[in-house]
Amino acid sequence: MPRSSTPTAQRYAAFWSQLLPLSNRRTGFSIRSPRRHPSIEFCYLGFCFRYWLQDDQPDARVQFALERSDADTIYATLSGSRAVIEQAVGAPLVWHHEPFARTRQATLYEIAYRIPSSPLRDLPPKQWSDLMIHVRPYLPDDRAFVLSLAPRLIIGLPPWRDPKLCISAFQDWISVAIEQHGQKTMVFVAEDEGGERLGFATLSHETHFTGEPQAYINELATSEVAEGSGVGTALLQACEQWARDQGYRILALSTGAANVRALGFYHHLGFRDEDVKLIKLMEHPGGVTNDR
Repeated sequence: MPRSSTPTAQRYAAFWSQLLPLSNRRTGFSIRSPRRHPSIEFCYLGFCFRYWLQDDQPDARVQFALERSDADTIYATLSGSRAVIEQAVGAPLVWHHEPFARTRQATLYEIAYRIPSSPLRDLPPKQWSDLMIHVRPYLPDDRAFVLSLAPRLIIGLPPWRDPKLCISAFQDWISVAIEQHGQKTMVFVAEDEGGERLGFATLSHETHFTGEPQAYINELATSEVAEGSGVGTALLQACEQWARDQGYRILALSTGAANVRALGFYHHLGFRDEDVKLIKLMEHPGGVTNDR
């Protein structure tokens, strides 16, 4: 989405930017650009769902509209179950229809309700910072930033592993991924609308021991200031899309067993446990175990 010059347009662009890629031919859905209307719209076979969040007015508005030849029949059926529908939604709905109009070229049937919210311009950036994130392929100028996040990859490191050796190994792996970027590997960098780098992810082509090819996330890290703001989610979405584009059925990754937060994050986004790696610390002469 091109950047706009006005603050309002920039806020809309940031708010909706991560949703626009969901529009594609396979789903049949389309999303209206906020450059023309302050809303997002999903339409399929004459069923339309629209969401508005005004820049200068409170409350978001959700609308379900019927734009089909049999809309009157569907609307009448839904109206007959109005009490049940409103109970399920948990809020009173606005039921509205208007006759054919020359400007609309159809009769309007809609069901809508409001969600309490501050105007978009008054929302703290923390509430929509995850929708301001842009993920792009790696560029040569990103090298220092990407390598600087290697220490973030040892979060949850078990006490028997040497942190310095691990960081050095991560830096070596990242360097290899950078050198092979666009060929054997793919490196993504996340940044905000101002161009500040927030995190990165590297992927590679891998073959499972069964012989099935799959995509593998080698490293994924965010800067400390960006933690919890949606950067990791945005990077994972880019990785998933890359894996789909490559035709892979499976996207795999590994993380430390002690990194509880990362495990919860990946599980929340649909990743499943597969292999479990176990280690045993060997006793040295004298019965002493070197567990640092």
